[in-house]
Amino acid sequence: MIGAPVGRIEGPDKVTGRTHYAADIDLPGMLVGLVLRSPHPHAIIKSIDAAAARRLPGVVAVITGKDAPGHYQGKILRDLPVLCWDRVRYAGDRVAAVAALTREAAEEALSLIEVEYEPLPAVFDALAAMQPDAPLIHEDAAAYAGFPLQRNATDVHNGSTRLAWTKGDVEAGFREADLVMEHTFYVPSRHQGYLEPYASVVDIDSSGRVQVWCSAKAPFRVRIQLSQAVGIAEESILVNVVAVGGDFGGKGDARDVPIAYLLARETGRPVKIVMSYAEELTASNPTHPTYVTVKTGVMKDGRLVARKVRTVHGSGAYGAMKPNAALSTWHYVGGGYRIPNSDFEFLQIYTNTTPCGYFRAPGAHQYTFALECHTDILARELGIEPAEFRLRNMVAIGDEDAVGRKMTAITAREVLEAALAACERNPAGSGPGYGRGVAIFGRQIGGGAAGAVLTAAADGSFAVLSPTVDVGTGTHTIEQQMVASEMDVPLDRVSVRPGDTDSTPFDEGPRASRSAPAQATIAALSVHSAGGGTIPASAVPGSRCASRRNTQSVKQSRSASHSSSIDWKRFPGSISRQRRIARLVPSSTSTAGSAPRGGGKSPETWRSRISTMESDSKGPTPISIL
Repeated sequence: MIGAPVGRIEGPDKVTGRTHYAADIDLPGMLVGLVLRSPHPHAIIKSIDAAAARRLPGVVAVITGKDAPGHYQGKILRDLPVLCWDRVRYAGDRVAAVAALTREAAEEALSLIEVEYEPLPAVFDALAAMQPDAPLIHEDAAAYAGFPLQRNATDVHNGSTRLAWTKGDVEAGFREADLVMEHTFYVPSRHQGYLEPYASVVDIDSSGRVQVWCSAKAPFRVRIQLSQAVGIAEESILVNVVAVGGDFGGKGDARDVPIAYLLARETGRPVKIVMSYAEELTASNPTHPTYVTVKTGVMKDGRLVARKVRTVHGSGAYGAMKPNAALSTWHYVGGGYRIPNSDFEFLQIYTNTTPCGYFRAPGAHQYTFALECHTDILARELGIEPAEFRLRNMVAIGDEDAVGRKMTAITAREVLEAALAACERNPAGSGPGYGRGVAIFGRQIGGGAAGAVLTAAADGSFAVLSPTVDVGTGTHTIEQQMVASEMDVPLDRVSVRPGDTDSTPFDEGPRASRSAPAQATIAALSVHSAGGGTIPASAVPGSRCASRRNTQSVKQSRSASHSSSIDWKRFPGSISRQRRIARLVPSSTSTAGSAPRGGGKSPETWRSRISTMESDSKGPTPISIL
């Protein structure tokens, strides 16, 4: 079942136009929301006059940063104003918002809002922003809620965060080396390029519940971010899941949802804000423009003995769009090389540009491009073939990587040797436009809380209620394959549908290639018995396996190796711990006394085992991938 070519669950609806995205949501009385953005990269807001806009026919509400000051949003670090009230820090910063009956009325209203600015000097380049005479963008960056003090880089002018690692004595290593080379590389910013612009819909229903639909891959994270931004309880928010039209790392935030909430609260009507693609390209969260300086000491025989790396990321005007207020470079900073002496530093620097966020393998593109280009130059200087140079320095199981992590599972050498063998079997063409290069890169698998709800029906079919959003990668089809494979039933006996933040357990959302392994573990847990055997479909009529958020501790672990695959039994929450964390609850559809099919245990025996489990427990046990 797994690995077989199968049709995508969502395929028919997508190709026939039945799939609903956030921009497709249409509620009775819905208003059109638009955002007024700053034309200046850096300025003080002296006054905002929205009187003329409010008088315009068709306009229902206008809110400004002056009306609702003090609201900040962000994934962890909350330094991004929902609406600016005192200062703007990039061309595109949000200053006011309008809710109107039509888009035309909303656009005209924006043109009638008068904002008096006092322009300030601006800085657009990260290296220039680090100079002492550069304009200071945030007077006290460490004072923002959620600022990671352990990564504080405010000792650097316009610094935000710093990640750093050292090993051995790098200066001694340079003195020992036969050759020392240093190169600096620059990689510009890029937008993720997803097809669907971000849309935000908010409705406060008659019970006061805040209903949200948005183009986000992480509904539970949106709920948290909205709660923190506008000061309402998480429990009062329901995030309804809709299809997401592409992500590539760029849709893990609440974006304009807090503004839509403020407008909905002001008007008492649902509000929809859809970003234009001009706004997407100038005011969303593209990847970071980055400088990487690599200095390496090497011996004549090609052995690496020292390396110093300084990476400077242009963070943009705010750090709110990054989950850690930094890029997760700890996963790959050591590279695949064995180096006894090293010094690595990764800086996030504020600039008066669009706030930057995540892009697939955040930070890895820039760093790996620089590191592998530098490695090619070293090999050429020494007269060693590039692949051979890498093989001489590649870490193996039992080795330490460049930052001192002992490798317990790594297949980089095998992968490179297999690639070289394939090249020998399939030589490159000759002439202009043909050529081959070699590079290596280690990629982690993300962790974090995950879950699903699996219901086994009396007819032997299974239904999966998934908290994981499919961003176009086929996640729900993968879940279908996993359950069908575990339960040994045909694919059409398993249905999968997304659930909202009320009906499903907490889930971190798709990121860092975690969805398939995390959902594989959840699927295995859900369909295995507490004793370790597979539960035949007929043996557990109507049983239900549910995972719940561990509200005491939602932790995330990171693999300390650059393995191409992970043995999930090594991790807490894996199948090896199923007897501790799987909880099966009989549903009302159970058929008492029915004869077992497929050689499984009888319903009576199964219910007895459930009772035993429950008597040993003080309550529902959460299923978490840690």
